Amino acid sequence: MAYGPTTGFACSYNKACSNKLICLYNKAPQSSQPLYDSSNNCVKSNCPQGSTCENYLCKLDAGYTQATDTLPKPMCSVNKTDGMTYEMQMTAVNMVNYYRRLLGSGWAKDKGGYAPIGRKMLPLKYECDLLGFYAKALADKCEVPTKPAARNWVLTSYKVNRVDVDPKAVLEEAFRTWGDESKKANIQEIGEGVFYEGEVLSEASDWAKMTTERVSFVGCSVKKCEADGFTLVVCHYFGIFTYGDSLYSVGQPCAGCAKVNRKCDNALGGGLCIPK
Repeated sequence: MAYGPTTGFACSYNKACSNKLICLYNKAPQSSQPLYDSSNNCVKSNCPQGSTCENYLCKLDAGYTQATDTLPKPMCSVNKTDGMTYEMQMTAVNMVNYYRRLLGSGWAKDKGGYAPIGRKMLPLKYECDLLGFYAKALADKCEVPTKPAARNWVLTSYKVNRVDVDPKAVLEEAFRTWGDESKKANIQEIGEGVFYEGEVLSEASDWAKMTTERVSFVGCSVKKCEADGFTLVVCHYFGIFTYGDSLYSVGQPCAGCAKVNRKCDNALGGGLCIPK
């Protein structure tokens, strides 16, 4: 870990068979050779060629290039792609379910404190072959889309005016931005439900798309539009709702799980209805 020439590493684990974390480094120390050169601080003259001194580290000038030939492979069928790595796909579905869990456990913030609790929050699954594939088709146009690729889908998008960014970091930024929209709205319970109207519609539309009971799958794509100078995130949700529709039913955490033959995922923090 302290070997000076090392520039990259990766780790993994398998809780099913071991309690150990396994890490691999791209360079190995050599017997009887220096582990690193000692100094009060790095300077450009003692940093390797192609790097500069920054905050006590020799930083590569070329920056980090994300690997594309990785395992596990993306969750897409043959001849289908969303342009995302498996890690990016898992980032999308995990962040969606994080905000759904917040709503289902009573910790989703709104303008007045906390949003009414969702009593029947199911976790979303990732879907590449349709939702992700057509999200990529829209993103590749390098235009902010205004409607989903299919009538029974919901669309959301996010744009940053930079291309020198890590696509996964932009994806994370998109979901954080959408998730924080609830803090701008006064989310009111009406007849044991929350509806797509008022400030939920005007201030927290993308948050509503993430957290409604009416969607079941998510698929995304990220496109660097080099010629236009921006990076675009496009996501589809399988499901549909419109103005005035109920977004979710209100009640105690997981109170509606039994009605859909599910149980509360208390071991992981509660708030989501998972298969028994």
